[in-house]
Amino acid sequence: MKRQTLGVSVAILVAGCVHRAPVVVLPPLGDEAEVVVYLDPLPQEAERLTVTLASMAAASGGAEIPIELRLPTLSRGTVGRQRLFASGRIPPGPYEGFRVLVTKAQLATEEKPADLLVPKEAVLIPAPFTATRGKVTVISLAFRYASSVKDNFDFNPDFAASRLELPPPALMGYCSNNADASLTAFDTSRRVVGGVLASGGRPGGVAIDPPPNHSRAYVAIASSSEVQVLDVATGDTVGNIRLNAGDEPVDLALVPAGRPLLVVNRGSNTLSFVDPASFMELGRVPTGLEPASVLLDRTSKRAYVFNRRSNNITVVDVANRAVVATISTDAEPFFGAISRDGSRLYVICAGSAYLNVFSLPAVAVQQRAFTGLGQSAILVDSRSDYVYVGMAGEKRIYVYDPLSFIPIDYVEVPGPVSYMVIDDLTNSLFAILPESRSVAVVDLTSRRVLAVLDVGDAPYALRLAGQRP
Repeated sequence: MKRQTLGVSVAILVAGCVHRAPVVVLPPLGDEAEVVVYLDPLPQEAERLTVTLASMAAASGGAEIPIELRLPTLSRGTVGRQRLFASGRIPPGPYEGFRVLVTKAQLATEEKPADLLVPKEAVLIPAPFTATRGKVTVISLAFRYASSVKDNFDFNPDFAASRLELPPPALMGYCSNNADASLTAFDTSRRVVGGVLASGGRPGGVAIDPPPNHSRAYVAIASSSEVQVLDVATGDTVGNIRLNAGDEPVDLALVPAGRPLLVVNRGSNTLSFVDPASFMELGRVPTGLEPASVLLDRTSKRAYVFNRRSNNITVVDVANRAVVATISTDAEPFFGAISRDGSRLYVICAGSAYLNVFSLPAVAVQQRAFTGLGQSAILVDSRSDYVYVGMAGEKRIYVYDPLSFIPIDYVEVPGPVSYMVIDDLTNSLFAILPESRSVAVVDLTSRRVLAVLDVGDAPYALRLAGQRP
């Protein structure tokens, strides 16, 4: 059963680079609360154990509120890392924990698996918490093997419960979950999830205040045409920047000095200039049709808005808040990246087998580099100047030489990618894998996957406090 919800869910086509199938999009929490349960990696002594679960519910005073069980099978193979175990919307109030119904437990032996005796009724996992209206409570569970598997082949699941803690602001990473009305917060150094934050409906692009403070984060909220402002340290919403009805903002860019905040409005085909200190809109300019994203150049003097339906780029003078040019592209441009020296703009187009390369600042066509159909994500590493390109349907990120634009290497990842950023401190690439609702972390030196983080439904965009420009 799809996630339990007391509100009204809407099926829409989620805007994104890879994840374009119709999904159930949840509204903001409103009067509801939400609980999300993560499971720590199973201990080494559970190497031979496999447990099958039928259901999970939040338990409150004899009542049981079903929540979505994300991992029905527990083993070292499925829980060798931190995993999203279960989640669901529940009424606010006190809860004593969760009830899980176990249908099967087996221990592998040299001859054949040995079935363990499992409880006939759902078992209570003690994890007291109070669900708060409009907020997400995140519980972490650690499986205790010794007290779960008895010598007489009885199995009674036992878990230690704790609360996840948000990472320090300087190590904060966010993934917006477009269908869940939430953001997953993770630690970029430890590479683990540290919390889930409630947002407005259909959250998109995210921006974070520049160093050294990293005090606020800004989230484009399409459903209510506003920008949510978060306190990075606490995760609390400190306000909302209201835009015009029907704007449907989808992406953000914050000038490094901290202002203005540029907001791409897909619904009204405009780019707004917002003062994040006063929460006031300073002005707006028209873009092409269905703008998908915005990119600042290396000096932050110009912004490039990629207009998917009109097949062009709107070039904007940031200081003067004025459109200075409109440049034609191949079909459906939706994202771009700029070379290390700021002299080239790379543009990926959903309807083309060629990556468009423009010279800057003239924005003249320099090259059309063949990549094949299905470009899904692009990133330039400002240290090496290498260009990283993800392709829909491929579990690889291709690495291109910026001069010849010949692929010189590739990175194997667990699934196709839709968004990429680099953490400067750890020299790691973070990539959204929409099909598995996760984020892969890749070491750029060895080009090896270091970790995979489970996030929410229809993951849309990433932002890191220590993101490499």
